[in-house]
Formats: sequence, structure tokens, C-alpha cells
Amino acid sequence: MQTNLLGYFATVIFDNCEISNTSDKKHTPHVGFSSHFAAYGTDFIEKQFAVLCPKTAFLRLERFLIHQKTGNHDNHLLLCVTHAVIQRHYTDSQYRMVSDTQEARDFLGVSGDLSLKIKTGQVQIEGLGNYMRETYSRSKVVEILVKVHYETETLTLPSTAKPRPNWRTLDQRDVGSHYVRSITYGGDLVASLRFTAKNSADREKIRAVVQSNLQADSGSFGLGIEGNFSRLQEDLKDMSNLEINYYATVPLKGVPNTMESLMELVEDFPTQTQLVNNGIGVPLNMELFPLSALDADVPRFLESKALVDQLDLLESQFDDIRAAKKTFQEWLLNVPPVLSQEIEDEIGLFNNELERISFVFYKVLGNINLAEDADVEQFKEAFDAYAGDGTSLPDKYYRRLNVLIHKIIQSTQALTLDVGGAMFTHWGRPNCESQGAQTMLSGVIASTDQIKGGSSNIICLTNDPEHDPDTAPYKKHHRFYSKLAPIRVQGRNVSSDKPIACGTLCKSELLPPFSLARHHVLQLGLWSTAVT
Repeated sequence: MQTNLLGYFATVIFDNCEISNTSDKKHTPHVGFSSHFAAYGTDFIEKQFAVLCPKTAFLRLERFLIHQKTGNHDNHLLLCVTHAVIQRHYTDSQYRMVSDTQEARDFLGVSGDLSLKIKTGQVQIEGLGNYMRETYSRSKVVEILVKVHYETETLTLPSTAKPRPNWRTLDQRDVGSHYVRSITYGGDLVASLRFTAKNSADREKIRAVVQSNLQADSGSFGLGIEGNFSRLQEDLKDMSNLEINYYATVPLKGVPNTMESLMELVEDFPTQTQLVNNGIGVPLNMELFPLSALDADVPRFLESKALVDQLDLLESQFDDIRAAKKTFQEWLLNVPPVLSQEIEDEIGLFNNELERISFVFYKVLGNINLAEDADVEQFKEAFDAYAGDGTSLPDKYYRRLNVLIHKIIQSTQALTLDVGGAMFTHWGRPNCESQGAQTMLSGVIASTDQIKGGSSNIICLTNDPEHDPDTAPYKKHHRFYSKLAPIRVQGRNVSSDKPIACGTLCKSELLPPFSLARHHVLQLGLWSTAVT
């Protein structure tokens, strides 16, 4: 049995090891976390417990997953032995086009149980753990994953190793179900190439172009395929945007952003791994064996097939909730701060529903037990919360979010912005005659015969300034408003019964609809008159 990224473990003490517990002498201590595991970002209780092996080398491991729980005690594994070192420098580079979380998880060698624990924060793992925690919708994305696995050495139990005679007398609540046979060191690199379609309808076209260029959905990633990836980027530049993200268990020098630099990183990754931990890198794999292999009387741990089969559906629904919440929060950042009460109520109801379902999922996922005798109905609460009063269609809540956003955009005329447009004055006409322009107001202007107009010396009046109440202050204090004095204008259209220069205030829709509603632009204009 081999589990990627530290799986379940139990307690087995091999000979020539002494156990000391600085706080509790009754039970076998938990195991501290060695410096080699620092890359996984976990801080355990090493100060309280210690494993002392004065005559032999030892490994100190921390549990990442719990296979089985008995009472309030978790299952752990202590491995404290003289170990054999197998030097093995091995590099494997692969790529695969993935369509969903399950395909990505299978390609990276992560079980459904571990994937869910990573996403809920119960497990902290560098490299692919950071990738698994990311939240985004795949509705417009075509993703290619590149995985580089580099091994340096393996620490393993020698064939002569024997368990301590009294290991069966240890508290079985701490002994658990498995022991570690070997640990492999090295480095892992995951590169995610995401082609995001500029138009969601182009997603399938992008997939077809990828398959045509690479000739397969998966394969070996090496220098021989460099030309294919370079052409792929060129062929898709008009239909999509390319984003390259990197996740590694060791520090990387620089962040490549092109296909060429990605190829160079893949080729140079073993060298960068050897710069860590005196050349051996970090722990990658743990090989586990059941305790029943040491003693047939030890009960074998068996997983419930019924529960394991439900993990894919559980994770798919959990991913939908996470993607909907993230997209919803990002969309709300672009919504104007002033909303109608109806819109606020609708947004609030949907947000409350997402939070309620998310809470149920976190509660259920925090108590996963896959043992054969575990409750087969333990996921029912999460499934029921997701279904609500309806069905459990794929991406149910992300689809509902898109419908809600579209509904708000189409129905909310109050959410408008005055942006852009043209500024003009339509002189000599009582109405705006340009296509797409709307007459808002029309009137006349007045000025003095000394200044004879000018943008700073004119005043806007209606077509009937004699009876317009707005002109009263000017009439009363006319000596301070000389621009109201009669002016003499000469022109071909001079007459005694109508103005020669009519100005119109116009409104024009020059911009296409976008954002939350249609955008109207108020065109500012001046007023003009003629005095006979």
C-alpha cells in the first residue's frame, strides 16, 4: 500500500528505541514533526512529546489523516528504527488536459478523502495542496496540468527489522492500524496552464485546438513536445487568455510566464530540488502496511466502499458551493453602493442560503470516517442541504448565481451611470435632429452689446424670459447683470418675429449597454436668442 503525501498511520515501536513522554506517562506519545516536513507548513506539539532513539537513527512523523477514531484518541504511527537508504535519482514529467476536479485529483494522485481535508483546511500541504485549495469556475476554462516528480532517495525498513516484543501491550487507541514501511524524498512541481475563453461559447473550440496540437489529452512532457505547446499558445491567443500558475514543494527561482520558460523550469527542477535539505529535498511519499501483517490477530482496517464511492459527488457539490461564493463576492465588489431594497433582499437571501449550505458541508467534512463500520448516512445532511427543495443538478448554485446576476442587470433601471458621450450645442433649431439624440430643453441666451457673447458672459434663459420666474433676480438687479441688456445681432435670418439662433439641450445614447443597466449621457448645451 502506497499513499501519496503522508496518509494514515499508526504506532509501531521497533527495537532499540526508548519512548519518553514529558507530560503523560500513560500512553504512547504523539510524534513530533521533523525539520524535513517544514515545507508542509505544519507546527505540531514536538515540545511536549519526544521519541528518543539513543542507539539508532529515527524518523519522526506527524499524522496527516486519521484512518480510524476510538473515543477521543486518534490513530498515529511512530517509526523509530535503524533504516536503510536507497539512493534513487528519478524524474518523471507528465501532462494532462483536465475537465473537472476529479480528473485533476486523479492525475496528481490525491484521494478524495485527502482532497476534501485539504480544501477544508484540516491538512496543510505545499505544492499540489495549494493547487487543490484554489477556487474557480471551470465554465470558461480549459486547463492543462503539468506534473514533475523527482525522487532522490528512499528510507526504508531493512528486512531484518523486527517489532519490539511488547508493542501489542501498548494502548490500542494510540496504536492505530498501519505502520510506515518507507519514505521517499525529492520534490514535486505542478504547473497549471489555464486557457480562459473570451467567449464561453469558444470553450469547446479551445479544447479541440488543444487536442489537435498535442495529439492526445495526456502524455510525457519533455523537450520533444515544446514546439507543440508553443504553437498552442499562438493558435489560441485570439480566443483565450493564458494564465500559468506554479505549485512546488521546494522554492523556485523565478516564475516563468511563457511556454519556453516553463520547459526550462521542468528541465532544471531536479537541480533546484537538490538545493533543499542537503540535496535530498522534502518527503514525498509514505508507504504503509497494515499492522495485521505483523500480527494476524490485529483487526484489519477496511474502508467502506459505499462511502468512498460517494466522495466524488460530495466533493463536486462542495466545489460548486465554494465557486459560487467566491464569484458572488467578486461580483458584489462591482455593484454600486446604493441598491434598491428589492435587490438587497434578493442578494441577501441567496447569500444566506450559500452560507447555510457551506456551514453544513464543513461540519460533515470535519467528521469524515471511512471505516467499514462507519455510518453510511454520514453524508446525507450535506446532500440534503445541497438539494434544498429541489434537485441536485451539477453546478446548481453557480448556475443559479448566473441567473440572479442576469436578472438584476436586466431589471434594474435605477442602477445607471452617467459616463462618456459627446458635448454639442444645436444652434438655430428648436429640437435635436441628430440620430440617437433626444431634446431635453430649448431656450435662448442673452449677453451685452459691449462684450458681444462669450462663454463666460452669457446666461441661459427659457424661450419666454419675460415671464420666466427664474429671471426675476436678474430683472431686479439688472445693473449687476449687464449681460441681460439688449444686444444687436446682424445676420441673414434677422426678423422681428422669431429668434435667429435657437439653442437646444440634447441627450444622446452613444455607448452600448454594459454593467448593470443602460447608460444615458446628458449633453450640455448653451442657449441663444436674437434681438430685433
